[in-house]
Amino acid sequence: MKSLKATIAIIGLALAAGPIAFAQNAASANASAKLPEFEVVSLKPSSPNVGYLVGVQLTPDRLKMNFESLAGLICTAYNIPYWELSGIEPWMNSTAFDPKNHFDLEATLPQDLAPYNMRHSNYEIEDERIREMMQAMLANRFHLLFHRETKTGTVTVLEQSGKPLRLVPTKLKWAKSYGEGFSGDIGYARGISLYNTSMPQLARFLSGYVLHHTVIDKTGLDGGYDFRSATVITDEDFKSGDVTPLILPAINEMGLKLTQTKGPVEAFIIDRAKPPSAN
Repeated sequence: MKSLKATIAIIGLALAAGPIAFAQNAASANASAKLPEFEVVSLKPSSPNVGYLVGVQLTPDRLKMNFESLAGLICTAYNIPYWELSGIEPWMNSTAFDPKNHFDLEATLPQDLAPYNMRHSNYEIEDERIREMMQAMLANRFHLLFHRETKTGTVTVLEQSGKPLRLVPTKLKWAKSYGEGFSGDIGYARGISLYNTSMPQLARFLSGYVLHHTVIDKTGLDGGYDFRSATVITDEDFKSGDVTPLILPAINEMGLKLTQTKGPVEAFIIDRAKPPSAN
């Protein structure tokens, strides 16, 4: 699991309708037969003695992700939050600094499919083709098989409250230091902050890290936004181990609101995965 005590990025939201369960068989799960693939893939066990720049590092010709678990790779590839995953074995999502359970990925993007959408955050990639290449890699190297189940459950809607919006359209100057296309960061130290964050990304953050159920964006707001909350988070708040109650008031400060209802809830169930084959 990713810690909430550092600047984090938002991870996926997946929705479907109705009480459905369907499985991928070996043929359909072999994504490399149907999906675009990286030109070259290097996947190696991480070393605990190396300082890493973690998260997605994306350039027009290359993708890198360091010290990542299989669960983290799945969430990025399929654009889903951690709470949707089930069927996880300990080695797939180890939090210990064990190189056997964490991997460094470096992949070359085929230029015949360029240009790519460079918008990304630490654990999210907006270009669907790059995510599909990751899906093919997971099928080839980890022999991943899975199925999805969808049923009715708790859903929260993110929408405008009718109060003045305090979200400021991003001018992107700050993002250049993070690399081309970096976006969608949410952090907090003494207050809640958004940096070039879209409303779907905010919804996925709330889903994955705060509410732990599906959050649907119905704000009608496009583009990326910056915001700094007046809510102050103290050292004592951090020591308590749960600062999420302090995040929700910041949503009201933004001019947004959260409304809980019932709707489709999806689960991503891992049927089989194996430690990766060698390069």
